[in-house]
Amino acid sequence: MKTGKCVRRARQSWQHGSGNAEALAAMVMSRIVGIDLGTTNSLVATVDSGIPLVIADAEGQRLTPSVVHFPAPAADPVVGHAANRVRVLKPAETVYSAKRFIGRRGSEISQEEMLVTYPVKGAATGAVTIDIHGREYAPEEISAEVLKKLKRDAEAFIGEPVTRAVITVPAYFNDAQRNATKTAGELAGFTVERIVNEPTAAALAYGLDRLRERSRIAVYDLGGGTFDLSILELHDGVFHVLATNGNTRLGGDDLDKRVIDFLVEKIKAAGGPDVATAERGTRNAEQLAMLSRIREAAEQAKIKLSTARWPTRSWSRKTSTRSSSSEDRRACRWFAGSSPSCSPVLNWRSRAARFGATPITTNQKARGSTLLKTRTKPWRSARRFRRRFFPVVSRTCCCSM
Repeated sequence: MKTGKCVRRARQSWQHGSGNAEALAAMVMSRIVGIDLGTTNSLVATVDSGIPLVIADAEGQRLTPSVVHFPAPAADPVVGHAANRVRVLKPAETVYSAKRFIGRRGSEISQEEMLVTYPVKGAATGAVTIDIHGREYAPEEISAEVLKKLKRDAEAFIGEPVTRAVITVPAYFNDAQRNATKTAGELAGFTVERIVNEPTAAALAYGLDRLRERSRIAVYDLGGGTFDLSILELHDGVFHVLATNGNTRLGGDDLDKRVIDFLVEKIKAAGGPDVATAERGTRNAEQLAMLSRIREAAEQAKIKLSTARWPTRSWSRKTSTRSSSSEDRRACRWFAGSSPSCSPVLNWRSRAARFGATPITTNQKARGSTLLKTRTKPWRSARRFRRRFFPVVSRTCCCSM
């Protein structure tokens, strides 16, 4: 309503000669973007024709790594995927996970969080700084470089300047961290309209704000560097964060580290070079390049394993052969814990006992089937019981559990 009044006033002033068409068009066509400034990855989104969408960069990537590389004192910083590729090659000149230090004092940061590959300084009551090429950068400046890159991508997609943004932050951020995030947005050239809690943004994305009754919602956030759980309360369309907790050292980066360690051990066991520890500083450029490729391969493997569909396998009956579907796999899961032959009769009995039914074996005409008696849902035949719990079932099952 407020925006509509401003537009009407601008239109009236233009009609009376006190304004111009350019000012009116700028007000009407002003676009706003939403930014998720993450620990490891960031993204920018907008609403086009009422449909929200995530904006891709020139390479077609929708996720931008929150990594900034400074090649030289006077050179422009490299941001995103290009900086992430040289992260292992030049670790002292590449800054990552700057969100962990934004808006915090030196006394608030543990020694474990200081264990990064680039130099970090933090006095007891002073702000945290990052010293690269003889210059001390604040975490807000590092985050501003990431936001600048997202701003360029959004402007290239929309085709006009973008100056307004809404930025999400974790629910556990205090006022100093929120103000520092807003400062980073202003350094990037944005007018930060609002700072929104990440669990609140997730609840809004799923339309939970339209719930009529007063309710409480649990939001899990497994990000690149943290794993959080937040309890939200919705009342009259307004979200309140009741509690939040989590692990700030558990996320996608830690999963990548485990995969990297596994691959490095396999390479070493096969007679390859030992690139196990990055902190020793005894590896040459070739080993650093190899570790960079291993890191990229580990991340791609994690993404493929997370998004790939179930592999299809063939299993045969007496008269036909068909591909295993979701129903087949669901039927096979009910056989878990039985004999290797996957006998249906044995598993029907165990399944019936689990639901409080009593199996009764019939004569030979039933061919090994069972009849069931239960007080709540009587079963007339074993065939109906099989249809209820086993949409597709076979005497021999070859699907993987």
